[in-house]
Amino acid sequence: GLGDVYKRQNTSVAALTAVVVGRGAAARPAPAASVVRAFTLAGGVMVEGAVELPDGDLIVAGHGAPPIALRGGALPECAADVRLRCGFLARVSPTGEQRWARALRADADVTVHAPVLAGDLVIAAGDVAGRAWFADEGAGPRGRDAFVAGFDPADGTLRWFRRLAAPGGHVRAVAADPDGGIYVSGDADQALAWDRGWRPAVGAAPGDGTGFLIAFDAAGAQRWIQTVAGQVPMRFQAVAAVGDQVLWGGASQGPARAADGVTLAATAGSVVLAIDRASGQRRLSLIHISEPTRPY
Repeated sequence: GLGDVYKRQNTSVAALTAVVVGRGAAARPAPAASVVRAFTLAGGVMVEGAVELPDGDLIVAGHGAPPIALRGGALPECAADVRLRCGFLARVSPTGEQRWARALRADADVTVHAPVLAGDLVIAAGDVAGRAWFADEGAGPRGRDAFVAGFDPADGTLRWFRRLAAPGGHVRAVAADPDGGIYVSGDADQALAWDRGWRPAVGAAPGDGTGFLIAFDAAGAQRWIQTVAGQVPMRFQAVAAVGDQVLWGGASQGPARAADGVTLAATAGSVVLAIDRASGQRRLSLIHISEPTRPY
């Protein structure tokens, strides 16, 4: 599996180098903490994550300021005259040779987080401002929004694209289960409630925000939503599918409440929830660590 992804900045020359480190097949077990393979993907980009395919190739995701030139050459959609942050996905071999690369460009900045495998697709999620060119969105005004998308790992073809339509929302993390289920975690700086669409939460206090966990199937159809209300800044940036449940964690600057009004945490701090994978129902609140001065 993947070892780690590093972002290293050399402030003396204002250069950014993305270094991907992984663990590949070996004839004998490698010593603990040893680097089996490492390569430089590109200069000037932020690698946010990578996932290893069954054949040992990596899908790497990130973003950067144009021009973006990966190991296989420049991405024409993110040329030097583009004054926006571009996202990208790339498939590289175990030695770092580029198989393909896809630019994720919009009218304004695009942020892409760590990808995951779900069924036979690679899932990428992040934030987009304006029209998402890479999703062939038609003309018309589009605001800033969070998104999730499925790509074919063979050639990078976009299979589906979904906006989350959560006002003020940001994606922080994504996970997948063995059956192809997808779980997108994020938060919004507004108090929101879900009722066949996002709406302002009734009776919200000033400064309230929302943590959200949205489940999709492998085809991109939405299955269920869980929310947590709390005070901004909120960060819900941890999610993992474990057995028949989804573990979901984050932090709030003030008391945290579930969508049904149950108080999860009486003070500022972190909370981890166990959610039933099939129904989306909350099972229990696992942990609350009070840390009011720095909740994330």
